[in-house]
Amino acid sequence: MRRVFILFLLLSASAISRAQDSKLIEIEKTDITANKHFKSDKASFFGFKLGMGIKTAEKHWGTLPQFIAKYDNLTHDGTLRYYLYDKNEAGEQKNCVAYLIWNKGDTALAQISFFPDAEPYLQGNTKKLLTFEAIDVYSDLYKHFLGKATKTAITLDVPDIHLRHKTFYFHKHGIEICEQHDEKDHRVVFAIVPVKETP
Repeated sequence: MRRVFILFLLLSASAISRAQDSKLIEIEKTDITANKHFKSDKASFFGFKLGMGIKTAEKHWGTLPQFIAKYDNLTHDGTLRYYLYDKNEAGEQKNCVAYLIWNKGDTALAQISFFPDAEPYLQGNTKKLLTFEAIDVYSDLYKHFLGKATKTAITLDVPDIHLRHKTFYFHKHGIEICEQHDEKDHRVVFAIVPVKETP
């Protein structure tokens, strides 16, 4: 009887886990900006979600024939990072779509960053999170979805090469918007990170 009860508990936990995953908002299928209560811990991008372990992620990207994951060997801060590229018609590496980051000493996926080339995989006004509307306090996107930033910070500043990043944090959504300047480009990218409750 004890074994039957334990088996019941395991099956119940598995069913609950599947039910929770089924409620995930799939960013590649859903305009997340249509939901003013959006939270990153309920979101996924082609099956990648915050909290995912690196071993699980490695197995998962092997099931996605449209993408190539490449380890970023240029980081030396102890974080584990992978670029996610899509493919051209010949099956070759094409554009860098996203960036997956695990923090030092942590096995849970901590951040999914989206680059401009992710735009074809986003729906509706979610695409605008990759535009300057995302940091324009007068835009509808800012006023009706993002709301006031919890804080802003200069997160990278290298004057000698005119490289500067300014990040806008929206803790209630688990979204970060980063305005990036360098000598050749001026762009906006965004990321989903764990939600932080604010007073």
